[in-house]
Amino acid sequence: ILMFCKKTKAIAAVHSGWRGTISGVIENTISLLEEHQVNAQDIETYIMPSIQQASYEVSEDVYNEFTSKDQAFKEFFIVNNPEKPSFLFNLPSAAKYILNRHGIYNINHDNRDTYADKM
Repeated sequence: ILMFCKKTKAIAAVHSGWRGTISGVIENTISLLEEHQVNAQDIETYIMPSIQQASYEVSEDVYNEFTSKDQAFKEFFIVNNPEKPSFLFNLPSAAKYILNRHGIYNINHDNRDTYADKM
């Protein structure tokens, strides 16, 4: 995830896989930008190509980690295999949700799938 503020020229690059996302790397980056006088509404964000939901199978443990933190995360998971609980996870949409929750709405998303697409 790239973040940029035209007013202050502040730039941040965030690697946010599921572990970073659940542990708050996006929120921590926003806090650091705010410490440098960047207002959330002034941040332009670009979610780079990443694994997309159709390719991203995660365990029930990952699902439980996210939903125990915030029930709203349920909408980013689709049951993939009910017999051996696994889910397809929409990581970019989860990141957008977190950005929105912190007042960032200027978000561009390159939805190419880094797992399925030949880049």
